[in-house]
Amino acid sequence: MIRSSNTLRTLSVPCALFLALAAPAARAADVTATVPAVTAPPGATVSFPITISPNLVGLNVEAIQLQMPLTSAIASASWVPSGLVQTWGAPFTNVTSTFAALATFGVTPITSSSMDLATLQVHIAPGATVPSDVPMTLSLFRLNGTTPTTAVVAGVLHIRSSVGVDDTRGAAFALDPPSPSPVRTAATIAFALPANAGGAPARVAIFGVDGRRVRLLADGVEGAGRHEVRWNADDDRGTRVRAGVYFLRLDWAGQSLTRRIPVTP
Repeated sequence: MIRSSNTLRTLSVPCALFLALAAPAARAADVTATVPAVTAPPGATVSFPITISPNLVGLNVEAIQLQMPLTSAIASASWVPSGLVQTWGAPFTNVTSTFAALATFGVTPITSSSMDLATLQVHIAPGATVPSDVPMTLSLFRLNGTTPTTAVVAGVLHIRSSVGVDDTRGAAFALDPPSPSPVRTAATIAFALPANAGGAPARVAIFGVDGRRVRLLADGVEGAGRHEVRWNADDDRGTRVRAGVYFLRLDWAGQSLTRRIPVTP
């Protein structure tokens, strides 16, 4: 078997950066990369920390390739020096108006148990449409070329004129990060429905990285303003969930907001 590090050395840097084959569609994979959901107003600069599950220990990973498409709602983007992509020093990066790409490799396999892969920072265009939801996903996520196998859980950039549950007028559709975060034993989850809620029911639920619902926290919440629910780090059967990355989702009137929710032992 040809080792991936040798394979990458035979490729030119542009080829390694711009190869745009789609990541495997199947969710069943050795390693899953997750892009979070972020809510911010036009003109803001926000970060998308990309995490993986499980870690890469013992998988002999000697090469990583990432690529994320960008839209006109994003004025600029850059890769932040952080995460496992820094294992062998500064990675090769390329960012244009339509994509952000990264490639890195070395001769020593990754032995770190960290689940932080990389972070992309984006500046939202001041004239971006409000409200709008911009898909943020990886069109390319490769480890050693093809092995281990990979999958991607997509994120989203929610562009809103008002962000945060503490809007006393109750005018915003918003979802706060869980408090505390990461969750160890329990967390309080705050969300808000707008003044024009009109009695539409809202649902709050926890999901795993594979898209499976883990816990339904609220279903049928009505009325404008602030609401809170509590999660005891358990599933629908009352069993404690495993440590890892989960997702908190608020659905209301055909709209949804998502937050990354890490759980520690």
